[in-house]
Amino acid sequence: MYNVATLEEIKDLHLYDFGIYLDLEPDEEDKQILEQNIEIALKGNQINLEDAIDIRNIHNLRLANQLLKLKRRQKAKQDQEAQQRMIQSQAQANAESAEKAAMYEVQKREAIAQTELQLEKGKSDFKIQQMSAELQNQLTIAQQKFEFDKQLAQINIQKDVNREQMIEDRKDQRSKMEATQQSSMIQQRQDGLLPTDFATQNQGPPLTEELGGQVPKM
Repeated sequence: MYNVATLEEIKDLHLYDFGIYLDLEPDEEDKQILEQNIEIALKGNQINLEDAIDIRNIHNLRLANQLLKLKRRQKAKQDQEAQQRMIQSQAQANAESAEKAAMYEVQKREAIAQTELQLEKGKSDFKIQQMSAELQNQLTIAQQKFEFDKQLAQINIQKDVNREQMIEDRKDQRSKMEATQQSSMIQQRQDGLLPTDFATQNQGPPLTEELGGQVPKM
């Protein structure tokens, strides 16, 4: 009678009153979808192997998908920063090489001019002034050409950086779209809804229009 009375008193209590929590394990289909997403990200070099191991160790499917998205964004940012550093380093090396070549050419021309001046020392002052004026004109042209080539290289580098940024933005947008579609598919299965045609639902301007007819490979 005492036990029955106790049960009567606690029958309206909730599980959390006892400190009991339920965490549903994902079914095999959900696990397979997550594994496919991980494999796609690995093949596309969007995450590292260590990231895949961490994601697989998470039993909560929602948290695992969130971690996968986070790791992809972090990897994309790291790759972009590395690419920009490489481009800047290459541009700096090219600029320094061009500058050294120009300086060497200037020094070479100055040495030739000095030698000619010494050999032609006995000639008239008019001849010496004429050669000096010609040398100065050549130095000015060489300097202008160097500055023009340097500016042109910087413009090309900026174009490459902008194109890489556009590609990365498209990748982030496509990743978000895939995650949204995946969540919708899971919700449809849970609620027993009809399938959604994502091909007509998420139509947008083709990527080739923004990239000049070239579609980047994922």
